Amino acid sequence: MVKCSTPVEQIQVKKGQVQAVVAGGETYQAKTYISDLDPKLTVQLMQDEQALSQRERKRLTDYKYSCSAFNIYLGLDERFDPERYGIGNWNVWYYPKGKFNQAYQEQLEDNFEVRIQVCV
Repeated sequence: MVKCSTPVEQIQVKKGQVQAVVAGGETYQAKTYISDLDPKLTVQLMQDEQALSQRERKRLTDYKYSCSAFNIYLGLDERFDPERYGIGNWNVWYYPKGKFNQAYQEQLEDNFEVRIQVCV
């Protein structure tokens, strides 16, 4: 089952295994659980301190955030019309300072006060 637009409130763990997930006030059980969250947030939802070993908890939460990039080069023929699916055929990039290279370099240097905002 996939439950959309329902944030997980708690991940219930017993003996190192996820037993259930609480979302929207409901408890869900499954054979397999997949978290699409940032590892730090996933660990926060495991409210039981014994859910993970100290070593594993540290590995999943003791890191610095950094900038990243994701590119897709996708060729489509005329049979696919992106606008039919609410997808535009352009990207809108907004750089608050107007200087992309400077903003990118500042982010590489861990200055996250500089926010590159991207709307696709």
